[in-house]
Amino acid sequence: MLTGLEPILIKTVGPALGKIVGSSCAKAASLGFSSWQERSRLKKTRANSSVAKTLIPSLTTIPDLDPEAAKELAEYLDSADFADICARLALEITPHSARRKGQIVEASVIKSELKQSILLHVSSVGAQDCSAIGDIIFGVVSQSIISHPAVQGDLISGKPELRALAVASSAAAGEASVRNTDLLKNLGSLKNVHAFEQQLREQIRSAHSSMKLPHAGTTRKVPYRQLFVDPLLSPVVLDSKDHVNNQVAVKEAIGSAPRAVILGNPGGGKSTLALKFTWDLARLSAKPGSPTVPLLVVLRDYSEVIQEGQQTIASYLEAVCRANYNIEPPPGGVEYLLLNGKAHVIFDGLDELIDISVRQQLVASVESFARRYPTVPILVTTREVGYEQAPLDEMMFQAFTLAPLGPAQVSEYARKWFALDDSVNKMNREDLARAFIADSEYVADLRTNPLMLSLMCGIYSSEHYIPANRPEVYRKCAELLFERWDKQRGIVSPLPFDAHVRFALNALALWMFANPKYDMGLKRSELVKFMTDYLHEKRFSDEADAENAAIQFIEFCTGRAWVLTDVGSDRQQELYGFTHRTFLEFFAANQLVRLNSSADALFASLLPKIENEQWDMVAQLALQLLGNNVEDGSDDFLTRLLDAYYQFVSAKDTAREGRKFSTDTNIISFAARSLAFVVPRPSVVSSTVSAVIEHDRISVMDERRSVQAAWSGLMSCASENRAMVSKAVREYFEAKSHFDEIDLKCIVFLGELDLRIPTSLSREETLYWRALQKSLFEDFQPEFERAATRHAWVDVLRATAGRMDIANVISTRGYGGLIAYRVASRAGRAPLLYRWLTADYDTWRDGYIEECIKSAVPALLNSKVPWLNSDEDDARMMADACRNSKATGGIRAWNEEFGAFTATLILPVAEDILARFGEREAFNGRLSHMKRGSILHQLMHARLGRSPARRSVLDFLGSRNADSQVTDLVTQWCDGGISLASPLAPLPRRRS
Repeated sequence: MLTGLEPILIKTVGPALGKIVGSSCAKAASLGFSSWQERSRLKKTRANSSVAKTLIPSLTTIPDLDPEAAKELAEYLDSADFADICARLALEITPHSARRKGQIVEASVIKSELKQSILLHVSSVGAQDCSAIGDIIFGVVSQSIISHPAVQGDLISGKPELRALAVASSAAAGEASVRNTDLLKNLGSLKNVHAFEQQLREQIRSAHSSMKLPHAGTTRKVPYRQLFVDPLLSPVVLDSKDHVNNQVAVKEAIGSAPRAVILGNPGGGKSTLALKFTWDLARLSAKPGSPTVPLLVVLRDYSEVIQEGQQTIASYLEAVCRANYNIEPPPGGVEYLLLNGKAHVIFDGLDELIDISVRQQLVASVESFARRYPTVPILVTTREVGYEQAPLDEMMFQAFTLAPLGPAQVSEYARKWFALDDSVNKMNREDLARAFIADSEYVADLRTNPLMLSLMCGIYSSEHYIPANRPEVYRKCAELLFERWDKQRGIVSPLPFDAHVRFALNALALWMFANPKYDMGLKRSELVKFMTDYLHEKRFSDEADAENAAIQFIEFCTGRAWVLTDVGSDRQQELYGFTHRTFLEFFAANQLVRLNSSADALFASLLPKIENEQWDMVAQLALQLLGNNVEDGSDDFLTRLLDAYYQFVSAKDTAREGRKFSTDTNIISFAARSLAFVVPRPSVVSSTVSAVIEHDRISVMDERRSVQAAWSGLMSCASENRAMVSKAVREYFEAKSHFDEIDLKCIVFLGELDLRIPTSLSREETLYWRALQKSLFEDFQPEFERAATRHAWVDVLRATAGRMDIANVISTRGYGGLIAYRVASRAGRAPLLYRWLTADYDTWRDGYIEECIKSAVPALLNSKVPWLNSDEDDARMMADACRNSKATGGIRAWNEEFGAFTATLILPVAEDILARFGEREAFNGRLSHMKRGSILHQLMHARLGRSPARRSVLDFLGSRNADSQVTDLVTQWCDGGISLASPLAPLPRRRS
C-alpha cells in the first residue's frame, strides 16, 4: 500500500504533466474546435520531447514505489495512451462554461478510463494503488486543462459553428471513453496487442519502404530518398475557397491539423505522398503521445465494401491487416489502436470512387468514423476537381492543396531522376540534369506537375531536347508513355499507335471533353461501343472484328498508367479516363483541327467558346496545331478574332451591357495571350497590341481582371514576339496627339504588371518591360506632370514605379495617398499600403515599393495628425479590407528591415477599425478574419489598454530596431495619448 502519495505525486509529476496536457489540449483544439489559424498557433504548445527520463528519478522518491513501478508509471505518462485520454478530457470539457467545467470533470467517465489504463500499464502496482494514482493524476490533469488557453472558450466565442462542433466532440469523447474502458477491462493484458502493434508497424514499414522508378525499361524500386521530393501544402481557409499565401511542409500541416484532406491535380503525387507518409510514420521513432501505426486504406479497393454496407471501417482495417500485411489482429487489437492514440488512418484516392452517390456514402462513413473515434488523426487524399461534389465536413477536416513543384523542387527531382537513369553514362548525368532545367524553362509550368516532369525527363534522356511548342511536348509525352515504356517492357498493343489508335483517341478525347458528364470517367460499355463504332467505320469491315479489337485495346489500358486508363468504378463496371487532363486536352485539340482544318472553320468552331471563356487550353493548342499545319493558319485565325472583337466593340452599349459575360473582353484576352505560343506577322502583332490598349480604355470595373490578363499576355509573349510588341506599344503612344489619364496609367502599369496579377514573368522579361516603361516615362514626362495637377493617383503610381519620392506625394496628398483605391477613370486598384501588407513579395523584382515604405514614415512623422480622414470612402474600404483579409502580410513586410515601418503605417487603420466596428465585431464578427497574434491584432488590443498586447508590440519594435521617434509614437498611440484617425462623423438621422 502506497502512503503519503498525493502531495509527493503532485509535486513530482505536476510540471511534467503540464507539458503533456499542453500538447493534448492543442491536439484537442485541432481536432474539435479551432480554425487553421488557431491550429497553427496552438501547435507550438505541444510537447516535442520525452518527459519519461526526467520523471523516473523523481518517482523513485515516492515511499513504497519500487523502481520498476516508477519506470512503468513514467513511461505511461509519456505514452500515446495517456496523451489520448488527456485529449478526450479536453474535448469533453471545452464547450462548457467556466462555472460548469468543474462539474463536468467531477462526473467525467474518463476518470474510470484513466484508472483502467493505469492498471494495465503499471502492472507492478496493485489495483487499489493504481486507482489512487489515477485519482491524483486525473485531478492534476483536469485542473491543467481547465486553465489552459485552448479551452477557455476564446476560440469558440462568437463562432456558433465552432461551438456546435465542440459540443458534438465533447459527447463523442465521453462515448469513446466508455467503450475504451470496457475494452481495456476485457483485454486484461496488453502483451498481445503491444506485440501486434510492433509486428504491424514492422510489416507496414517493409511493405512501403520504396517507390517505383518512372524510367523507361525498368520496373525496379528505389528508396524514397533517391527520388522523392518533399511537397508543400497550401491551407484552404474556412469559409473561403481561397488558399492562404504561405506554403507549409506536410509534417507541419498535419501536425497542426490532425484531420486533413489533401487536394491535388492528376499526376500531382497524391498517392505517392500517402505511401511516403505511411512509411514515415511506421519507420520513425514516435514522439511522445504520437501515433505509431499508420493504417492505409486504398479507397478504390474499398469501393465494393462500402456499397455492400456490411462492414465498418474499423472491421475493414482488420481485413487490411490480414490481406496486405499478413498479420492476424488479436481480439480488440485494432480497436485498441484506434482508441488509445496509436493509429493514424490514411484514406487514399477519394476521387477514384467515380460514382458520386458512392463517394457521398463513403464521405458520410469517414465522418461517422471520425466522430466515433474523436482523437484518431485522419488523412484523406483526393483530386481537387470534383471534390466539392462530395466534400468532407470542413469543420472537421482542414483542406490543403498540393502545391505545384517550385523551381528548387523541380531541380532536385531532375537531378535525382537523371542520377537513376541507367541509359546515361554516370559521368554525364549531372550535366544532363542541368541542361534539362535550362532547356525546359519555356514550359516551366508543365514541369510543376510530377507526372509531366517525369515524362519530360524521359524525353530529354532519349532525345536531349525539349520540343519547341506545347503540342509537340504533349505528343512526345503521349508517345513516350505508349511506345517507349510499354514496348520496352515487351508489351505490344493490338493496334499500332500511329495507325488508328491515335485517331481514335483524338475522337474519344473531343467527345469526352465536349460532354461534362464524362469528367469523372466513361463506363467500360460506353468506351467499348465508341471504339467499336470508330474502328468499324475506319478500319474493320466486320463489326465483330472491330469490337474484338476494341476490347483488346481496353484490356491493354486497364491497370496501366498510360494515356488512357481505368480510373475507378461505379456500381456496375469500371470507368475509364485520360491519365492526365493534359492528354485529354491535347488529343481533343488534335481532333478539333482534323475536323476544322482551315482558319475559317476553326474560328467558327471556337469563337463561341472563346466568347464565353471556355475550352481555353484546347483552343490554345488547336491554334498552335493550325499554325504548324496550315500556312498562315494562326495569322488568319487571329485576324478574324480581332475583326470579331471590333464588331462587338462597335455594337450599341445596351447590347454590350445585356451580355452575361463580357464577350469582347474574353476575345481580346485570348488574342493577347496567343502571342505566348504563336509568332504571327508584325501587322497582326501591332493590331493585337492596339486592341488591348483600346480595350483598356473602354473597360469597366467588372472587366478589370480580364483586361489585366490581356496585358499579362502581351508581357508574357514569346521571345520572338517581344521586340514587335514593344515597338507596337511605343508606336501606339507616339501616334497620339493628346494624352488622357488612361494612357498614362497604361504606361505606368507596364513596369508594375507582375504586381497587378500573378504572372510567370522571368527576371529577363520583367527588366525588359521596365526598361520600356522607363523610356516612355522620359519621352512623355511633360504629360505626366500636367496630369499630376489634376489626378492624385498619377503621383502615387509614379512613386511606386520609382519615378518620384513618396515623401512628395505625402506632402501634397497626405496619408490618403497610401490608401487610395481609384486609378484613372472607371478603374480601381488595391492601395499601396494594402498591397504591401498582403502581397507575395517573392514576385517583386526591385525596391521601388520598399523605398516608398521607408520614405513614407519619416514624412508622416513630420505631418499633422490625424493622418487618416475616417469619413473618406478609401478609409472605409481599407478598414473593411484589413479586417476581412485572411492574408496576414508577407514575411518581408514584418521582417527586421521593414517591420517597424509597417507597424507605424498601419496605426491609423487599426484605430479606424475599432472606431468603425466596435471591439466585438472587429475581432469576432462574421467577416473578421484577422490572424490572432498578428501585429494588427496586437495593436488593436494594445489600444484597448491590454498590457500583454502592449508588451508584445513594444517587444516587436525592439526586435525590429525601431528608432526612438517611431517607438515613442507607437507607445503614445497604444496608451491613447494620440489619435491618428479622425472621429467618424455621426450618421445623418432618418427623416420620420
